[in-house]
Order: sequence, then structure tokens, then C-alpha cells
Amino acid sequence: MSALETFFSAWGADDATRSAAVADAFGASVYYADPQCPAPVTDVAGLDQMVSMFGQHMPGGSAEVVKVDAHNGHARATVAFKKDGNAMMHGHYFADMDADGKLTRLIGFPGLGTPE
Repeated sequence: MSALETFFSAWGADDATRSAAVADAFGASVYYADPQCPAPVTDVAGLDQMVSMFGQHMPGGSAEVVKVDAHNGHARATVAFKKDGNAMMHGHYFADMDADGKLTRLIGFPGLGTPE
């Protein structure tokens, strides 16, 4: 399982599983930003808390990586956010990874970026 898949498997997971997955997905450096965060998150504890809020606001919710394009330590992932197994919305995430394949920076955008 890639670090992206590990991280998004934490969304909606129970406390112990979520905390372990968030910690396992990121390397020594943490930077996470998406439009739902008032400011970038720069530590594992803060990121775990942010992911926990997803489960609190959407019981039965989960996230699944549906496509990844990667090269040279960078990746673009399409993620489906689900409620009771049904996709409710999608987002694009852009990631930087360290030499061990752990995430160091992850930036999310809602939607698929299709032209209007």
C-alpha cells in the first residue's frame, strides 16, 4: 500500500487505526493543506486531529484513492470521498514524497478540475 493509500485509509477509521495510518503515511516532515483547513497542518498530531474531524462530521464516511500518477518523488491522486460506500465527491491531491516513499507535503483541491 502506498503512503497515499495508507493516509486516505485513515479517513473514517477508528481512533487507533486512524492514528497509526496517519503516522505511518508521513515522514519526518509534515505539510498538509486543503480548502477545509484554516491554515496548513505541519505535525502528525494536528493532522490526526484534522482527519478525526472528518469521521465526526460524516459518520460512515471514508476516502479511497482511485487513481495515482507519480514520478520523481511527486504524485497526483484522485480521491473519492464516500458515505456508506457511495462516492459523494472527488478531490485531487498533489504530493511530495521522501526517499522512503513517505509523504512530506500533501495539498488538496475539491473536484476534478474539469473545465466548466
